[in-house]
Order: sequence, then structure tokens, then C-alpha cells
Amino acid sequence: QVRTYGAENPELTYSYDGFVNGEGATDLESEPEVTTTATEASTVGSYSITSSGGSATNYEFDFTEGTLTVEKAPLSVLADDKVRVYGTANPELTYSYEGFVNGEGATDLESEPEITTIATEASAVGSYSITSSGGSAINYVFEHTNGTLTVEKAPLSLLVDDQVRTYGATNPELTYSYDGFVNSEGATDLEAEPEVTTTATEASTVGSYPITSSGGSATNYAFEYAEGALVIEKALLSVLVDDQTIVYGDAQPTYTWSYSGFVNEEQEGVIDVLPEIVDMGDVKDAGAYVIQVAGGMDDNYMFTFNSGLLVVSKAELQAVIQDVMILQGDAIPAFTVTFQGFKYDDDQTALDVIPSASVDLTDTDTPGTYSIMLAGGLDNNYEFDLQDGVLTIGQILRTQIGDNSLIYPNPTDQFIYVVPGKAKSVEVYNLQGLLVLRSLVTQQIDVSGLSSGIYVIYLKDENRKIISHHKLSKN
Repeated sequence: QVRTYGAENPELTYSYDGFVNGEGATDLESEPEVTTTATEASTVGSYSITSSGGSATNYEFDFTEGTLTVEKAPLSVLADDKVRVYGTANPELTYSYEGFVNGEGATDLESEPEITTIATEASAVGSYSITSSGGSAINYVFEHTNGTLTVEKAPLSLLVDDQVRTYGATNPELTYSYDGFVNSEGATDLEAEPEVTTTATEASTVGSYPITSSGGSATNYAFEYAEGALVIEKALLSVLVDDQTIVYGDAQPTYTWSYSGFVNEEQEGVIDVLPEIVDMGDVKDAGAYVIQVAGGMDDNYMFTFNSGLLVVSKAELQAVIQDVMILQGDAIPAFTVTFQGFKYDDDQTALDVIPSASVDLTDTDTPGTYSIMLAGGLDNNYEFDLQDGVLTIGQILRTQIGDNSLIYPNPTDQFIYVVPGKAKSVEVYNLQGLLVLRSLVTQQIDVSGLSSGIYVIYLKDENRKIISHHKLSKN
């Protein structure tokens, strides 16, 4: 008989050889018994099958042994399937047994099989056999069944870089990086790289726009896409206030400004809220005043302000010295300055320093005309235009008829002065004998209305009797 290790003994059988007269087993009083020492736990080997006993009237039993052969039991070694990602170490390779008998296990083997695969960390995505071999056991014969190691694509994260630009500028280069390469690989090991795009254009308004990635191909990598953001910030718009110039006393000008920094061919009309000039307050005195602009609001522009300068220049103020006429030997008089060009309610008292008048004389003995010169003068709000005057020193002419009456200057342009003596009135005749002027004697007689030429002046007493006469030259 033959059986495998751990199996039950088969039915032990035998046959006869030697019956005669057509007899058989039924003609025996009792049949022999057949036994063996082998049990289910008996190890692989050969065991005797022996027969004994039995009785027969006509037969003597001649027993011949048989053999029970216990063969090795089949023990399946089942390699477990495994899965890993590209670039990682192989997982522990494991297997299981199927076929142990008699409550036995791996510890009852002389040595266990080895399990291997040809896949390494560098192996590309695909399926690789897991094989077992070797091992030894007295009572078992190994039957090896392969497993499969599946190398899956490694995750490769595509990290899109965030970007920032200003309104109206071109989009920056859209960039990204990878996270997940293995085996010292890089972008050049991909079949095709992904593309990165954004919906933002130069005309896109301020805000945040997604940067998305897509596409790309790789044998050993599975792309994991992540979005970035393109942030469009406000563009800088400079507000440039124009400088202005006025003269003291003028009204404030209309303030203006310009812009620098518009994009996309835009102009002031796109601004949501326009800037305004800061109230200048009471701009009056000459000097320099800062023109400031502030405020303004827009979704796409950030304002920067550049101040201007209002220059209030001094107003021209004409200072005029009045002409003066005196007689030889008179004291130099005080001179009177008048002004033309005051602004607002200003008058002479508003001036810081009033111009002074002087004449280059030490005495008045010499008849003639002399310049009365104006100099100096200082004021924060006025620039002086100095107009010199004339000092006329008249010559004393005397025609005396029992009298000391005098007239001067002679010649004259406008006035004559009379030292009356006994004279009470004056009469002026032209050379044709016509009376052209009659006046009571006063210190100053206006002859400006007379034409240029020669005249005769008669000085008369209170009875209108001529007491002296003089020749007068009118310039």
C-alpha cells in the first residue's frame, strides 16, 4: 500500500494463492487478520504489513508480508501578492503554507523556503513575479506558487508658484516646482511636462486669479495638481501738482495737476473718486506756499502725491517824490513821498521801511535844478519803483522902485513866488499888452496855464499903483 504522510492508513487487503477443488475464502473457518504498525503520525518511510491468525481444516496458512509506503505530503508555498509605489523599497515578501497535517506548522520544517523578486527600487511601474524556492522537510514536498509585486506610479505633486504683479503689467512667467521625484530623477525624466495657465490678462482688474496646471505625461509618476494664485495689485498713479505764480494782491489761481502712471491707455475719466487740492487757507503775503493734493480713490490705482508750489511775488509799488521850488538861500525843505499801487487796504503804514529822499546839496545859494533822489525802502509784499523828484532853486530878480518886492524863479515852468514888500496884487501882460493873469499876492502864484514866452509882471500896491515891474520868462 501507499499513502501520504498524515493520511489515514488505507484499507489493508490481501489475497490467497493455493485454494483447491474450487474452494475459496468462504471455505475457511476464519480468515487471517492484516495489520501494520504505521499510524497517521508515522513519518515518511516503509512499514510492514503483516498477516496472522485464521483457521482452516484443510489448509495451513503461509503468511507473506506486504509494505505500507508513507510518502511526503504536498505542502503548498503560496507567495503573497504585494503592492508598492515606484521608487520605494520592496515591502517584506511573505508567503503562507497550505497542506500541514497532524497539527504541524513551519517549525516542523527542517528549513523554510526563500522568497525573492527581481524588482528593485529603480524598477519601473509594472508587475513583477514573487517566487519561492528551497526549503527542506522530511515529511513534505514543497509546491511553489508565485505571487505578484505590482509597482504603481509614484505621486508627483506639481506645486504652482504664487505670483504678484501690478495692474496693467504683463503676466510674469508662470512657474512651478515638483515634489515627489525619486531615484534622483527630475523633470527631464518625464515624457512631457504639464502646462501652467491663468485667466488673467493685462486688462484684468485688481484681484486674485487662479493659476492652474494640467497635462504632462510620465511612465512612473501620477501627477497631483495644485493651484497657485496670481494677485494683481493696484498700479501706482502719481498725482503731480502744477506750480503756480501770482503777484501780491491777485486772486488765487485755478489749481491744476497731471498724472503719471496710467496703463491700458486709460485717462482721468476712469478714476472712481478724483483727488482734491487741500484748502490753501488765506494766501496773501508774498512768499512760497506748498500746494497739496489729497484724497482720491480707485479700484485699480494707488495714488502717490507730489506737491506743487504757489509763489506769490511782490507787487510793484511806485514811490514818487513831489517836485519842490525854493528861493536862493532858503533852507532845504522836507520832501514828501507819495505812493501808487497799494493792494487790499494797505497804505504807507503797512510798509516795513519807507524810502528816504535826499538831495546832494550843502546850501541853496546856487540857482538851478537838482535831483531829489529816493533810496532804500523795504517791504515783504512790495517791490519799490523809485521815481526821483526835482528841487528847483529860483534866482532872485529885483526891479526896485522905492520898494524891495521880489519874484522868483525866473525863468519858471509852473509857479512864481513873490516877496511882496508893499505889493498887494500882481498883473501879468503879454508883449501885445493884453492882461493874461491877475492875482492877489500870495507866496505861490500858478503860471502853468501861460504859453511859453516873455511876459511883464506888474506889482501894485493897495491902491493899484504900480510899485515895480519885472520881465518874466515862461518856459
